[in-house]
Amino acid sequence: PLTPDADAVLQRGIAEAPATRWEGLVGTQRLSAGCPKIVAALLDAEGVPALFLKVVLGAEPARLCGLEGEALAALAPTTLSHSVPTLVSMSLGETFGVLVTEAVPGTQLQATAMPTAAVVELAAEIGTFRASHETVSEFAARAAPRAAKGDGVGLANVFAAAAAGEGTAATLPLRFAHGDFVPWNMRADGSSVVAVDWELCADRPPLWDICHFLVQPVAISARFEQCATWHIHPSHGPRRMCHVAHHFPPSACWYTAV
Repeated sequence: PLTPDADAVLQRGIAEAPATRWEGLVGTQRLSAGCPKIVAALLDAEGVPALFLKVVLGAEPARLCGLEGEALAALAPTTLSHSVPTLVSMSLGETFGVLVTEAVPGTQLQATAMPTAAVVELAAEIGTFRASHETVSEFAARAAPRAAKGDGVGLANVFAAAAAGEGTAATLPLRFAHGDFVPWNMRADGSSVVAVDWELCADRPPLWDICHFLVQPVAISARFEQCATWHIHPSHGPRRMCHVAHHFPPSACWYTAV
């Protein structure tokens, strides 16, 4: 059941959605930066999704909602238009955001799905949208303080290691990336794939999206005990392994291992 806060957020989102005829609603609620976040589909009389609705509460979720809307608008006139949701409307405040898109046909990929050719091609095409003047080494340096704290930016450790080594990795320019390129943010309809939930899009190291697709499903489903062995050699003993596991979130451990 919806909490009172979440229900209030949902009702406000529905009130600000376009006046499109719909007969029902189905969706999920979760916390984003400690604030309610609703993702729902507005259904027509036959139970078919007519619109997708995202409603968020809180300053940071509202900022990310705005970034997603701007990205969808920017990508609409490009060759990626067939691979992103069509933006219908967006309403933003300092601590509130509503994003409405046309319903995306197809089914969500399973969490354990491996990247198909269509998924890999989409990740590559996203990277061609924009190149940054910032390099991988500069990105790694900026992310290093957070990565050192083990606060969930473990993938940055991989690129930091590449940037610290010899070769050209450190000088590669950042590329535009979806940012949360995972199976549950993909909807497949035949041979076509559409990526949804663009709120974390940004300029990131090359191959970020496809790495994220491969690693994140494993990282978030793993237990501390499974991850600790990647950080510490077995000869260090279980006490040391448990000590390290306590200080490193599962995602950071798996990212560093990969």
